[in-house]
Amino acid sequence: MVKLDWFNIDFDYNKSTPFFQSAPNYRIRFDIDKLENATLQNLLDMIYDQNEEIELIFISEYIINGKRISSKSNINKIITIKNWREIPEIDKETNEGAVYANIKRLKQSDVFNYCMAIKRGFKEIYLSFFSDTYMVYISSDVIDIISNDESKIDKLKDSYSELYDTHYNK
Repeated sequence: MVKLDWFNIDFDYNKSTPFFQSAPNYRIRFDIDKLENATLQNLLDMIYDQNEEIELIFISEYIINGKRISSKSNINKIITIKNWREIPEIDKETNEGAVYANIKRLKQSDVFNYCMAIKRGFKEIYLSFFSDTYMVYISSDVIDIISNDESKIDKLKDSYSELYDTHYNK
């Protein structure tokens, strides 16, 4: 588990996704298939400044019986990987766990390209992009955005009132 304190999120494949770890007033969810390319780009423009440094965290390997097994993320087919740092998390009793990879100095275009790849059917992995104020979790079904600033989520909800999923916002 990797603790992302500024979002109060435990990034752990054994826990619920970041969306369900945050309060409704700090999160917004979109159906990935309902976001057209231009709308997705506009959304990312609202949350990530073009020059803002973005980080990525994902599971690169699983540890089973003390042996590291690749998650076969193939993330390098979408994003140029630089500044890779591994964070192994191993349960001492079972000798099992995961290796989380953290990549720094990404750009907004990397987030967009990953979203587009997932929309086209690229194999999803347990992954989040984050900056100081936003976290973006992407799966084959949804794009979840979490912020540590409630007013920023309110602004997104106002701007995308017709598009965001209101089902879990209670």
